[in-house]
Amino acid sequence: MKKFTQIVAGICLAIALATSAFAADTAVKASTNAPVAVQTVSSPSLSGDWMLTLSGGGVKTLSDNSKTAAGINIGIGRTGELLLPVEAGIRQGIAYVSADNDTVILDTKGYIDWTLLSKNKFDVYAGGNLGVIYGDTSAVWTVAPEAGVRYWLANNVALVSRVEYPFNITENKTADALTYTVGFQVKF
Repeated sequence: MKKFTQIVAGICLAIALATSAFAADTAVKASTNAPVAVQTVSSPSLSGDWMLTLSGGGVKTLSDNSKTAAGINIGIGRTGELLLPVEAGIRQGIAYVSADNDTVILDTKGYIDWTLLSKNKFDVYAGGNLGVIYGDTSAVWTVAPEAGVRYWLANNVALVSRVEYPFNITENKTADALTYTVGFQVKF
């Protein structure tokens, strides 16, 4: 957790230093009494379409094949623009884990995904999620990079697939597994 905190603090410090340098440069330019061109820039927003995702999936443990999991997910998100087309929202999942003792786990995650490439009916996206796993186990906070592909069957219906590599930030270790989902998405 200490390393994660240091990384977050470093990113915040870098943003603060870049912002102050930009502000100082702008103040110097403004004090020269030279004409200044003003450009209106719209703020980023998630003002696009709503996206509803229904999917099923599983977990592939990388070092131990004795554990398997299968589950279903539902997600609701909003599209918009933030440098690239973006979708942000929340997902809820339930899964059955087969191991020494069978368990049912739930997970709730916030996510953000950027569309990196759109070609014909295909979209390639990547982003990340942050959430908590709970249920027949103690609560575990996770963060995961994720990537996927979307194939549009119609203007508002798509097949989606996603893979993610979760990190257990409660215990500061990798989850040693790949989580994958396949489903469909409806735009409204």
